[in-house]
Amino acid sequence: MDGDFFKRAMMEALIDRALGAFQQDPRRSVRNLVDLGKEASTGRFQAGFLTMAQRMLEREDSPYYDMAQNAVDHISRRRLKTFGVNFGWNCLTAGAHRIRALEQERRHNIPWSLTLHLGTGEGGLPAALWAELVRQGMDLGIYAYFLFPAAPPAVETAMALARGAGEAVFFLFLPAGWDAADFSPPDNVMAGVCWDGGDWAATAARLRQRQCLYGIYRTYAGQAEAEEIVSGRWVEEILPYAGVGTALLAAPGCPAAVQDRVYRYVLDARLGQRYPTLLADYYQDNLFADRCISDGPCFVGVRPDGSLTAFSQGQEEPVGGSVREAPLDSLLTRFPK
Repeated sequence: MDGDFFKRAMMEALIDRALGAFQQDPRRSVRNLVDLGKEASTGRFQAGFLTMAQRMLEREDSPYYDMAQNAVDHISRRRLKTFGVNFGWNCLTAGAHRIRALEQERRHNIPWSLTLHLGTGEGGLPAALWAELVRQGMDLGIYAYFLFPAAPPAVETAMALARGAGEAVFFLFLPAGWDAADFSPPDNVMAGVCWDGGDWAATAARLRQRQCLYGIYRTYAGQAEAEEIVSGRWVEEILPYAGVGTALLAAPGCPAAVQDRVYRYVLDARLGQRYPTLLADYYQDNLFADRCISDGPCFVGVRPDGSLTAFSQGQEEPVGGSVREAPLDSLLTRFPK
């Protein structure tokens, strides 16, 4: 067996030990997990990010300790371990190493994640092709998938993708008004509850009761929504139900100036440790993560019909090419270094 197997096994054992010790000393357990991540990191940007996290956790009253406590109290240990190891090892360590090696060899970008817009009805990509796309992505070192089902029927397609790729992590952004009555995602899924419609608080409460990993997200399109966000009113509203992550998504057509304003607030709130939840701007932080992994931003999405998108000038736009017509590694040559 190769060295990666033993390194992953060691990480699993250390995470088990940290979770077991959490009730006795939560602060030390959180710091130990960050230290473990830094030791396992293989890129200078990853190491720099984790060094910053270490410094942030030197603050004894950091709300991120409360966030960690809430996670351990309300999320099953099995889910925390599965998602944490998949994300920390498969995605950010072994997968990131493969991405960097292939980029150096092929001289084009390979994104750290794929954003999949799952549709329903005629003209949509068949479930088998979505599954094949994820398989091809993992071969390239891509172990993070952001899933946006357009309607409730597409949620089952998303769940099937997660069940069929147990070594990857899936961030499943549930559609507005989703009824979580019978919803129980696999352990490698973090569910996103849509604030924009329906009884989002009840959905979050159900997921918490079932010890699921979840967060809350919303879209924003203009100045009025941006003001609600940057004032802190929106985050204060959701905090009683917030999970470990809270995401903000710029709607199509949202002006660049509005997006910049929201992202400045996100960075200030995160680095200033204002809230016991990790606040993120979906597109900007996705690009930031890619810079951390491979020294250059790259965003790749796939529309319901299989056509590719990129994020440019504040918008997710089609760039030509389709997963119906060519394998992923060939399509990614459209994204040169």
